[in-house]
Amino acid sequence: MKIDSKKERHKHYCKIYQGIRFTNWENFFSSARSLESLIRNAFEDNPPFMKLVGSSSTGTMRKGYEDLDYAVAFQKLFNNEDFLGRVSNTGLNIKKVKQNREYGYIKISGEYNGKRFVLVPMIHPNGKIKTYEHDAFYHPEFINRLKREDHSFNTILAKEFFSQIGVYKEVRGITSELLILKYEKFLHVLKESGKWKKKTVLSVDKEGVDKEENKFDEEFVFMDPVDDSRNVAASLSKEKLNFFIFASEEFLKKPKIEFFFPNKPENISREKLISKLNNFLGICFKKPEISED
Repeated sequence: MKIDSKKERHKHYCKIYQGIRFTNWENFFSSARSLESLIRNAFEDNPPFMKLVGSSSTGTMRKGYEDLDYAVAFQKLFNNEDFLGRVSNTGLNIKKVKQNREYGYIKISGEYNGKRFVLVPMIHPNGKIKTYEHDAFYHPEFINRLKREDHSFNTILAKEFFSQIGVYKEVRGITSELLILKYEKFLHVLKESGKWKKKTVLSVDKEGVDKEENKFDEEFVFMDPVDDSRNVAASLSKEKLNFFIFASEEFLKKPKIEFFFPNKPENISREKLISKLNNFLGICFKKPEISED
């Protein structure tokens, strides 16, 4: 269904926003307090400061993405093995443990009270960014200090659009938030994307950053607001960026509700699928060992 007038577009955007924004905050923070208590009790000799980061800390969380995403910050030294051992002994339902090959920090994820949790232990930065994982520690303060009244509305729309066109995992939440801080509106982001067909360096609050393009190898750069040596959009490949630009142009030409609520794919029988795969060549290869960040 095509959305014609500006008034009609806004009406549909409000409907989309109301349908996908997370609202059960009381239950979420009840689970958060319980998880925090469980972790702190495991480290009575070195009690950590537990800080929610990500979309829950900026009010841009969507339904189905209720993550208890924590930076677990210690004042005293700790080691990853001891941290993992103590967390495991709490009885938490740990699903995955991953260590960043480049920076050495670990990320523990699992389920708690029906929600996904992520724990990233670190030495408390105390105002100084010393390691990679400290960036996320300070992102919420930066975003909450600069965000406008309609930041949540526009960011949630942007995240959902990116998800539906298949680029959200590469764009990521932090880049979505920063794009809205810079361009204010969801539609403004889509319009501006048409200018990103050559090497682009963006920043929320710094001027003349285009002169710093030689500092980065990537074609699209959004400088981390708390560490301008880092590109928060580094995982966005040229292919995905081009598709993002294409999808934005298509939506602006014909803004259809299906971009947010796509039609369900047709059920195809096995026989029909096999008939469509005549002369089809498939190549299988192992996933390369790369950092998820």
